[in-house]
Amino acid sequence: MFGDIIQSLHMQPVEAGTQPLFARIVVRNPSSLKAVIGKDGLQGKSKYVINGKHVWARKFVPRTL
Repeated sequence: MFGDIIQSLHMQPVEAGTQPLFARIVVRNPSSLKAVIGKDGLQGKSKYVINGKHVWARKFVPRTL
């Protein structure tokens, strides 16, 4: 769908019949992130269906403790 901008995709491993809570999409270039997330840029999120499972894409922001 996006061509060659996605380097890898990591779905959360779950048991059969369970929806994953997250998936990690690694893009080759940080400037390509807007194409995956959507027109809202780094503040937005987009919904996708990957292998029949619904996932939301957004920029990963690590929590600070």
